Formats: sequence, C-alpha cells, structure tokens
Amino acid sequence: MSSINIICYSVFHSPPSTIQKLDRSTLHDVYKVIIQNKSYVIRFSRLNDLYSDNFLKIEKSIVDYLHRSIIPAPQILLTDLSRKKVPYDYHVSNYIEGESLYTISPKSDNYFYQF
Repeated sequence: MSSINIICYSVFHSPPSTIQKLDRSTLHDVYKVIIQNKSYVIRFSRLNDLYSDNFLKIEKSIVDYLHRSIIPAPQILLTDLSRKKVPYDYHVSNYIEGESLYTISPKSDNYFYQF
C-alpha cells in the first residue's frame, strides 16, 4: 500500500478517489488527494532521512497563528514527524485553489530564501 493510501486510511478512514502530484516545491513532494468529494493536500518531506522536518512543524504554528488573526490560510489537519506510519515526515491540510508559493517567489525580488 502506498504512503498516501496509508495516510488517507489513518486520517480519513477512506481511500483517496484521486491522487495528483502538484507542482514542484522546495523541500516537499506535494499531492492533492480527493476523498469523499473533498480535496486535501499531503506534503512529504524530501529532507535526508536522518533529519526531522521542523519546517512542517513551524509552518503548522504559523498557519495556526494566521487563523487566530483571521488571515486566510489552508487549515493544517495533521503534522506527523514520527515516521511510524510512513517513512517520511508529512502533513495533511485542506486544499485551496491558487498558485503555489514556489512558482510565485522566483517572480519576485521579495522572497526570503532561494534554493
């Protein structure tokens, strides 16, 4: 069973009807999954197996802060750095339409880092 299916069964108790790999990102492999007609995003860390992906943990904290500040952001439903269910750090969030930050940032001089 694929890692995506394992996560979907674990979180939603259902298999995905659709799995779509999304545009490239900097440190993660990103997939859109549709489960029971709702869209979600699963992001897997591409960091070395020896390192925990604290970016996912930090991002969860930032998004939680944005929600408290009434700033629109996708809700992160789960961040798992344990590697107990799958051999990757990952998180699951709601899917929102729009352009990836990865594709936007190279177009601007006002981004924080470049890989």
